[in-house]
Order: sequence, then structure tokens, then C-alpha cells
Amino acid sequence: MTSSDHPGALLVVARQLSDSPDLRTSPWATRAIALLVRQAMELWLAQYWDATSPAVASVSRKSQFLLLTDRLPEDAAAFAHATWSQLSHACHHRVFDLEPTIAQSIAWIEAAEAFGDALRATARTDH
Repeated sequence: MTSSDHPGALLVVARQLSDSPDLRTSPWATRAIALLVRQAMELWLAQYWDATSPAVASVSRKSQFLLLTDRLPEDAAAFAHATWSQLSHACHHRVFDLEPTIAQSIAWIEAAEAFGDALRATARTDH
């Protein structure tokens, strides 16, 4: 597996978790999915900035997402940042929070796939 395949591989595992009838009932499955999806998005983001503007890699993740508004269509950048924020919240267990649902988890996987596609399309036009 190459480093460019890694984010997609994380999403494959996340989708397997979401599709598994045994794991769907596990209270930790959706948190595991959130962690995998967030990691995939962060890896795609790091790969994108490493390839297009390495200096941006040293700023915060939030700043990296905000800088995407100049590179991606505005709604795509905003949606990606909102998804990443939701995933970050879901990754931190708080006893008073409800667990994410399978439907939310699947929506996060789909949003991450769209984010990866958008970054790849933008990276091709940047060079």
C-alpha cells in the first residue's frame, strides 16, 4: 500500500465497520468510524499541502481547512471543515454525549470520499 492509498484504505475499513451487522450494535463502532474517517481526511489534507504548498503543513488543521477556500469551491471547503469538526467532536468520548449513529457515520464516510476527490481534482489543476 502506498501513502496515497492510505486515506482510502482507512475509509474502506470504516465502511466495513458500518456494514458489519455484528459491529453496528457495538457502542464503540461509530466512534471508531469517526476516528478512521477523521484520520483519512487529515492524511489527504497533509498530502495535498505537502504537494502544493509545503509551508502550509506547519499551520493548524483548522487553518489548513480555512486556506482551502481559495483552492476548492467555497461550499466544498466549508463542508469539509464542518465534517472534520463534527468528527473531532465525535472522537472525544464524553459520558453525557450520545453516540454517533450509523447514518451519521455513513454520511461522514461519504463526505470524506468527496473531500478526497475534490483535493485530488484540485491538485491536478494546480500543477
